[in-house]
Amino acid sequence: MPESSASSEAVYNELAMYYEQLDRVNRDGAAEAAAIESVVLDRTDESTISLLDVGCGVATHLQHLEHTHECVGLDVNKGVAEVAADRTDDATIVRGDMHALPFENAFDCVTLLFHTLAYARSVGAMHDVLTECYRSLEPGGVLLLELMPFVPETMPETNGVDRTVNSYTDTEVAITSVQTSRLEERTLVLEGDYLVARPGDERPTHHADTHRLTLFTVEEVLDALQMCGFDNVEYDPSRLQTGLFIANKPI
Repeated sequence: MPESSASSEAVYNELAMYYEQLDRVNRDGAAEAAAIESVVLDRTDESTISLLDVGCGVATHLQHLEHTHECVGLDVNKGVAEVAADRTDDATIVRGDMHALPFENAFDCVTLLFHTLAYARSVGAMHDVLTECYRSLEPGGVLLLELMPFVPETMPETNGVDRTVNSYTDTEVAITSVQTSRLEERTLVLEGDYLVARPGDERPTHHADTHRLTLFTVEEVLDALQMCGFDNVEYDPSRLQTGLFIANKPI
């Protein structure tokens, strides 16, 4: 049997540099960065902006924005933040929690992309995160928010939602990941198992982790944005992969 690790932190630290190859295979960071830039510049009427990417991951978007704009990436995970710092030249990467952002009136734009917001465990916690984003924005600044690709209204009735297998191989490592998901009321539970083999290993190492993602409805997010004080709130389902919420902090 392979040796095992059951810590999500350990999995991220071990596999962070391969994050995109395993979990972002259907996302085009450059194209999405261009779409983000277009929305923000249209809303702010500026040519250069300051941007905070909350839950920046391995700088999927920041590496395409940092040379034109003043960018800061924030992620709670040490391994992911280190990879993001290695992949960027001009962006500032910091470790931090979206529930307690260390900024105030500091950015023209704040982004929460992929499923970052889904790590808030309740509607109340989601409100708190959006309040932190509001506080971090300059007056007139723009919030861009992506929701999970699933919302409660569209989830299947069965508890078995999906099973995904991905593999990645280069000269230094071979990785196979198997991810299963199930629905527990309005929480999507993702169970990941990873087999990692490196040259010279007698046997692969097994890593396992669990993520619990809250499925907020579109209406809940729209209501929360307005309650937090944002205006010009809209949801455009055609932008990015799963739709984009766009809102301004009033001047």
